[in-house]
Amino acid sequence: MGLDRLRIIWNKIIGSKEDFELSSRFFHHICVFGMVALFINIPLNIYIGLPLLTFVLIIVLIGLFFCYYLSRFRDRYEIAILIFEMMSTAFAAIHFFFSSGINGAGLLYFLLFFFLNITVAPRRQYPFWLLLNLILVAGALVIEYNYPYLIENQYETKIERFYDLFIAYFITLVMLLLLVREIWKSYFIEKNGYEKRTKELAKLNEEKSKLFSIVAHDLRSPILSIKGYLESLNAISFSEEEKNLINKKLLEDTISANEMMDNLLTWVKNQLDGVEPNLLRFKLADNLKITIDLCRNSALNKNINLTVNIDEDVDIVADREMIKVVVRNLLVNAIKFTGEGGNVLLKAENKDGNCLIHITDNGIGFSNSDKKAVFSHRLKSKTGTRNEKGTALGLIICRDYTLIQKGKIAMQSKEGMGTTFTLTFPA
Repeated sequence: MGLDRLRIIWNKIIGSKEDFELSSRFFHHICVFGMVALFINIPLNIYIGLPLLTFVLIIVLIGLFFCYYLSRFRDRYEIAILIFEMMSTAFAAIHFFFSSGINGAGLLYFLLFFFLNITVAPRRQYPFWLLLNLILVAGALVIEYNYPYLIENQYETKIERFYDLFIAYFITLVMLLLLVREIWKSYFIEKNGYEKRTKELAKLNEEKSKLFSIVAHDLRSPILSIKGYLESLNAISFSEEEKNLINKKLLEDTISANEMMDNLLTWVKNQLDGVEPNLLRFKLADNLKITIDLCRNSALNKNINLTVNIDEDVDIVADREMIKVVVRNLLVNAIKFTGEGGNVLLKAENKDGNCLIHITDNGIGFSNSDKKAVFSHRLKSKTGTRNEKGTALGLIICRDYTLIQKGKIAMQSKEGMGTTFTLTFPA
């Protein structure tokens, strides 16, 4: 049996990380190792000749299995912990009196069960278990000192006592090692998780700072254009032809700024609230009709031929609104970076149980360095073929929305030749 197989079996016994918290899994460790220890100890006590203590150990074994069963299979961790704490404390006291008192292993078990109890108990109960342990140990020692006849020597030979002490020491050592191991394991998990989150937050904060710097810079252009135009109206008399040219340029800048704001608001909402897609099967052509019409108007303004090739029966499993955002951003991006008289193709098909969506243009394409950063904040802001402002935010949203919908996004591009984005969704 391989090591991986043993790990699988052990995880089934203890419980997986997905189903149980660390405290529950550690309690299951204690129960399992405790039952193993009792299976070892019971025959030893029979050999030594301690029938009453053997009977107590059998009762404890049954109780320990019941605690494990409650927590592992019935999800009653709190009740299991309470039973375990009461049972272990009572066992330590009984064991002291029925196992030769201070000459036996009683004090070791008092110490062991105290540490096990505070490990699984809520923090607010620590003072109670500490005080109870001190009272029980002090009381047991006082009773043995003043009434030694109440505690009989259960060992007939030295070897029996040495066996019992060694087994008790070995059990205590193993359980405390397990305890320390789990504490350190928990510490390193928390430490590594904290360091990872810190690095991720620092990286995200840096990316956000860069992003907002880019957006703020690009939004200034249309605002300054409008401001300059309004100031000029008061100082200069324009002809109708000049006014029309300025109005056209202002409209383009305003549309570009609006697109950036839409993408920025979408991205910020995703970062703050997260998104849950409503995945449905529907006809792609009907869902994208309005989106395509809006993009077609933008293409006409640049004399770009936007061709749509989507059969009416093409199915897709996706979120209706999210897929609109993804396709719109990719079409807007294609139109923005395609020169006048260029071509943009939107094509969709069902193939091998999937829906494939292709957005192809014969625009300026991506350089080799930009290809590596195309879906990240590292992609530098570029202007379109008409100096349209833009950021990489739209492509980041496309990536995030595609992945959230259990889809895939890929890109092929050659600088100066054009770009093809391919979306793959279940159908």
